[in-house]
Amino acid sequence: KQNTMDLVIGDGAYIINVEKGADYPYIEYIDGRDCTFEYKGDRITAVIINKNYEYKNKLYECYERRSTRRVYDEELGKYKEIATIEYRLFVQPSNKSWNEVKINSIPQTENLKNLEYPNLPFMLAVPCVREMNAETKRGESIYTGCSELFDDLDQALSIESNTYRASV
Repeated sequence: KQNTMDLVIGDGAYIINVEKGADYPYIEYIDGRDCTFEYKGDRITAVIINKNYEYKNKLYECYERRSTRRVYDEELGKYKEIATIEYRLFVQPSNKSWNEVKINSIPQTENLKNLEYPNLPFMLAVPCVREMNAETKRGESIYTGCSELFDDLDQALSIESNTYRASV
């Protein structure tokens, strides 16, 4: 489900989750505040989802990197792309720099394991970028350039309100 804040952010990603035992995969939307993109030239090659956790009064940040990797398939006798999901966990001890720790260091991430899907030749994330800004390499908000219009509307409503009060 996409909410109206996504129009303000301007980018994000739909991620495809495959769970063992489930009949179908499910799709989840992550807005641009919680994901970043890796580029190779002008092409997005990976989506990194940031999830924050707190455990025993320490802050943790888990990076979930979704991309494809090129591997050699001996049966086919050629290279092919496979989908990968890689996890990294960082801790911030008492407002110092972030340090990488083992993924099983906290209960929220202890069951996460790096995954490979050899039968899926595509990234399990679909980046969504509205009107790419070349400088920031991020999507532009739907409201970009509209602040003057909102100011004009606010001023018109204020004048109307003042006129009504003065006439009563």
